[in-house]
Amino acid sequence: MFGASVGVTIDGVWFNRVLAGVIILILITMLVDQKKGATPQVDTTTDPNSPPKNFVLGHVLMIGAGFWGGFIQIGVGFLLMPILHRIMGIDLVRTNMHKVFIALVFSVVALAIFATRTQIAWDAGIALAVGNAVGGYLGARTAMAKGERWIKAVLVIAMVGLIIKLVIFP
Repeated sequence: MFGASVGVTIDGVWFNRVLAGVIILILITMLVDQKKGATPQVDTTTDPNSPPKNFVLGHVLMIGAGFWGGFIQIGVGFLLMPILHRIMGIDLVRTNMHKVFIALVFSVVALAIFATRTQIAWDAGIALAVGNAVGGYLGARTAMAKGERWIKAVLVIAMVGLIIKLVIFP
């Protein structure tokens, strides 16, 4: 709720700058050698009931991701994925599943706040929602079929593309 309340007041230029900066930081975090000091992953494929690692830290960071999701929403998956995967040790396939559910929950709250405080382009929003639903379905099926390496490659490509768009073509 707090993030959405701040989000309705931000200027477009600052929006691009803040988003590009956060995505760059996340990309650097993802590309740093995971073997040095990394938390071992939970093998949720054989034991889905294994507790995540760094449970408290992961949830504290989720508060920040929730703020970001309410604030701008764009790129929130880039925040959630390293928290769930690198900090909490969940494999990337299950991380993606959790990311989508978490984003859905706080997006409903953010939408309500934005709808009461600013004008929303409902036709574009509905088209985007349908595209996201279809893309999410196809992405989940592909992720299950191709696995973690594929997800990481696609994620890095998407992040680099978003950074280029925000910095060069604001």
